[in-house]
Amino acid sequence: MNPAQLKARTRDLWRECFGDTEAYMDLFFDEKYRAEHNIHLCREGRVVSAAQVLPYRTTLFGSVCRSSYLCGLGTAKAYRGKGLATQILHEAHRHEFNTDSVLSILIPADDGMRRFYERPEHGAYETLTFRYDTDLKPEGEADPTLWVGEPEDWGRDLFVFYHRQSSQTPFMLHPSETDFFAALNDIDLAGGHIVVARARDKIQGLCLTEAVRDGEVRVRSLVAISTKVKNTLLQYLLAACGAQSIRARMTVPGTYSGRTPYAMGRVIHVEKFLRMVLRANPNLRLHIGVDGDLHVPENNGYYVLERGQVRITDERPPRMVTPGGLAAMFLASQPFLLDLMMDE
Repeated sequence: MNPAQLKARTRDLWRECFGDTEAYMDLFFDEKYRAEHNIHLCREGRVVSAAQVLPYRTTLFGSVCRSSYLCGLGTAKAYRGKGLATQILHEAHRHEFNTDSVLSILIPADDGMRRFYERPEHGAYETLTFRYDTDLKPEGEADPTLWVGEPEDWGRDLFVFYHRQSSQTPFMLHPSETDFFAALNDIDLAGGHIVVARARDKIQGLCLTEAVRDGEVRVRSLVAISTKVKNTLLQYLLAACGAQSIRARMTVPGTYSGRTPYAMGRVIHVEKFLRMVLRANPNLRLHIGVDGDLHVPENNGYYVLERGQVRITDERPPRMVTPGGLAAMFLASQPFLLDLMMDE
């Protein structure tokens, strides 16, 4: 099967499993699909199970690393119940380990899939990120000196602005330029709004929203250099887009009251992850064990963190965790941001 055939047959499987529109699949397979990120199994000349493992620049504890976003896991109806998805996940996690990913992140479609990914044979994922629906209201008047509108053409300066404003976020899965423009196309296909605020042709703010429904508009992402610019963008949504109310899903720590679970994750490379933790917390002392990693057994072991170093020990610690439990232990209490994901 050549690369073009593999892409087409993976798309056929995606269509069968998820029922997305052809326009959405055009967007995904033109902008995000790469053969080297396609983990797949073939039977009788067709792709019968597959998942996409997409690399992302990630900031954790003030350091930068590589993580992977796992999406599009599906198996053809005639081949379900044979353990193919388990094989795909095993290969995906080995691929992530061999390409230096520190974390694997995914967004389950529902609670049933959340329980599926929690199982050791599927990776022992745990919920890492939580969201909270809130109202957004302007906290002041709009700035009349700003030009605000929805440009017909999206220049690269939109991504440059977005990247500069978000690059120092301490806990974030950062969209690449390709991811960013794929998200803009996704929003545009669904009738949403891409609103820009400029001063003397220099971008001051960017707001990406879904379409207005029943007088409500939901913000997907908003970055601005000041509260005044943010107010101006929100005033535009109310005045020019027909919105009566504005809603947003904030990323919040797992301790936040009223939160809802969102993305799941697991550590792919335990030693690298723990070294990142220590760089941010050099005085941390911890004795912990990792067990139950069926896909990357190199991670299973007992670890001591002290004096700014990570070492492996033979002494069993009082606390044992899964690779998902280790990720949740350090990240679920943080507002770990996943922005512009194509899951909405």
